[in-house]
Amino acid sequence: MIKGCIFDLDGTLLDSMHVWDDFAFSYLISKGIQTNENLDEVFSTLRMEEAVAYLQKHYVQKESLETVHDEVYALLKKRYIHMELKPGVKECIQKLSTMPVTLCVLSANHKEVCETALKKHGLSNKFSYILSCEDIHLSKDDPACFYYACEKMQLKPAECIVIEDALHAVSGAKKAGCYVVAVKEKSQQKDEEKIRSMADAYIEDMQELEEILCRKF
Repeated sequence: MIKGCIFDLDGTLLDSMHVWDDFAFSYLISKGIQTNENLDEVFSTLRMEEAVAYLQKHYVQKESLETVHDEVYALLKKRYIHMELKPGVKECIQKLSTMPVTLCVLSANHKEVCETALKKHGLSNKFSYILSCEDIHLSKDDPACFYYACEKMQLKPAECIVIEDALHAVSGAKKAGCYVVAVKEKSQQKDEEKIRSMADAYIEDMQELEEILCRKF
C-alpha cells in the first residue's frame, strides 16, 4: 500500500527547467564573463551546490565559494518568485493533501528556493517535508538520496511513489525500491525512451498521476 509521495520540484511540479539551463550563463554575464562551454550538459546531473563549486573553480577563482554560493542563490531566488506550476499540479497536490498520504518534495535545488516557489502558489503547507539533496551531499542517481526521504517520512521505499522527470533521478529511485512515475518534460526529450522503459509509469500531465495514485491507495 502506498503511504507517501516524493515529488521532484524542477521539471515535475514547476515549469522551471529553463532556469537551470541558463542560470550559470546569467551569473557569469553578471560578472562580465563569457563562455562557449556547454554548461547545460555539465550541470545536467549535478546538485546545485556542485554546480556552484564548478563555477567558482573554473570561472571565478578570485571569489570565495561562500560568496559565489550566496550570489547564485540570490539570483535563483529572484527568478523562482516568478516560476509557474506545470499544468494540473495545483489541483493534484490539493487533492492529495486531503488523502491519507504523506507528501514530500525532494529537490537538487536549495531548500529556501523550493520553499519560495511553493509558497508563491500556496502549496508549501501541503507538504510534510521539503528536502534538498544538499542536506546529505548526494545526487539523485544515488538511491541513498531516496532512502533519506523515506526515512524522514518514516516509510519504507516500497510504500512510496516517486514522481520525477530526469533519467538519473528515475534510475536512483528505482534502485531504492520505490514505485516511480516519470513525468513528460521537454528538456528530457533526448532521454525519453530510456525514461519510459525504466519507470513504472509514464505520464503526460498531473491528471494522469491522480488516476495512478487512486489505484495505488
